Amino acid sequence: MNIQLGGVPEHFNFPWHIAEEEGVFDEIDYEFIEFAGGTGAMTQALLNNDINLALLLTEGAIKFIAENQEYKIIKIYVDSPLVWGVHTGKTSKKTPSSTTPFAISRLGSGSHLMAYVYAQGKKWASDSLSFLTIQNLEGARNLFKTEEEALFLWEKFTTQPFVDNGEMQRIDTCPTPWPCFVLVAHQDFITENQNQLENFLDGINMCLDLFKSRPEIDKEIAEEYELTIKDAQQWLQETEWNSHMEVSEKMLNKVIHTLTELKLIQKKMTPAEIISSLTQLID
Repeated sequence: MNIQLGGVPEHFNFPWHIAEEEGVFDEIDYEFIEFAGGTGAMTQALLNNDINLALLLTEGAIKFIAENQEYKIIKIYVDSPLVWGVHTGKTSKKTPSSTTPFAISRLGSGSHLMAYVYAQGKKWASDSLSFLTIQNLEGARNLFKTEEEALFLWEKFTTQPFVDNGEMQRIDTCPTPWPCFVLVAHQDFITENQNQLENFLDGINMCLDLFKSRPEIDKEIAEEYELTIKDAQQWLQETEWNSHMEVSEKMLNKVIHTLTELKLIQKKMTPAEIISSLTQLID
């Protein structure tokens, strides 16, 4: 089985790199491919057959599956919410409003979908929102060199170095109301490789169980992702990994309801339609 796994170049995916380093995947033809453009870039790569597995933001994954129902969630990867930082230009003093444009990596990305969730929390009309496509974090850094009045949602620890150096300011946070990352593949790929996938998932689940107990893991993360030791420790404390194959029906219904309410998906699916044959649905 050849596995080409897509993921973001962020600390959340460090367990995969450690698993590879420790030889967990030595019996598998395996490659981890990084996508700075995030969930939107990875869903396109899945459709193009450039990758066959992807670690997607939960809300982005469910929107993608609503539009491409042959894809399924295999497992929850991270149980804890993603805390999105809400950023604006370094010297902006204006209070954001529904007319302030959102900088997003691309349509269908987490930064795009979470803009609606954030606006809903602010009671801003969703049809008043506007968007600037900036591709990735580097695009946002470039934008804020000239444009102060825009909002940019991105994971808060990933942007922390650029908040610390004054390139942008964080004015708020917006946690996802659900677990933040899931593993997604085409149902045909799952069916054709079921036994090998089960072994592959056993390997990463074992690594997730042991991840936080790895000696000096906080220092490794801080060095790899340009964080302070304190920030790395806080992120480790806030992050809960999922090392089993169960998915909450209630959680999936919450995401489906939210995306439907925000008119981001047109077809209301059931949780059973979203999960793979490897996955157990629980209450």
